[in-house]
Amino acid sequence: TNDIFTVDQRGHYHYRSRSDLIRINEVAFGYYQLQAILQQQFDPTKSALIADTTLNKIYLLLDRSVVHMPDLYQRIQGIIDALAAIDPLLTLRCVDYVEFSHFVTGIKLDRELAIAHFRQTFNLI
Repeated sequence: TNDIFTVDQRGHYHYRSRSDLIRINEVAFGYYQLQAILQQQFDPTKSALIADTTLNKIYLLLDRSVVHMPDLYQRIQGIIDALAAIDPLLTLRCVDYVEFSHFVTGIKLDRELAIAHFRQTFNLI
C-alpha cells in the first residue's frame, strides 16, 4: 500500500506517511517530505500536512491542543519556509484547528475526510 509505519517503545504502530510521489502545481515530491517537514515543527500524532492533488493545495490540520503554543506562528512559518525550499510553487493554503482524533480511523489519518473538511470549511469548491 506504500504506507510507512513506525513502532514505538510500547509496541504500538503509528502511521507516518506514504512512500509514493504526489504532484502539486506541477511539482513532484514525496509524502515522506511532507512528513519530515511536519515532524520538524509539530507532533505528527496531533497534526498533518494534507496534499489535495485535485485542487493543487496543501493544508495543515492541527489538534486544538496546539493553539496555546507560544511559538505557534513561528512553527507554521517554518512549514511555509520548508515548502518553499522544495519549490516556490508549494504554499500552505489553509490551517485549521480541530479535534484531531475525529480524523483518525484506526491508527491512520483519513486524508480524504481531512480534504473534504478543508474544502467545505474554507469554501474551496
